[in-house]
Amino acid sequence: MASRGDGESKSGCGWSALAIVGGILIGGVCVIGIVAAIAIPAFITFVKRSKTAEATMQLDSMFHSASNYYLMEHAQHLRALRELGREQRSHA
Repeated sequence: MASRGDGESKSGCGWSALAIVGGILIGGVCVIGIVAAIAIPAFITFVKRSKTAEATMQLDSMFHSASNYYLMEHAQHLRALRELGREQRSHA
């Protein structure tokens, strides 16, 4: 049996191994693209929520630190005000 010379195998299939592998690779790239198109927006939303939560925790920590600092710096004044309030109630 003689070869036809047009690149086809003797079986007459018409597909070379390179074409099959190329088709599989293109299919895989398409699947990865579809998964990425779904996953990336969800990931961006997750990152935004995470950054918001972190900023909230940092601001809460700063608030408590500033409150504690204020109370430590002004504790003597606050005690004097409380004592003054007690004295005024006892005179009334």
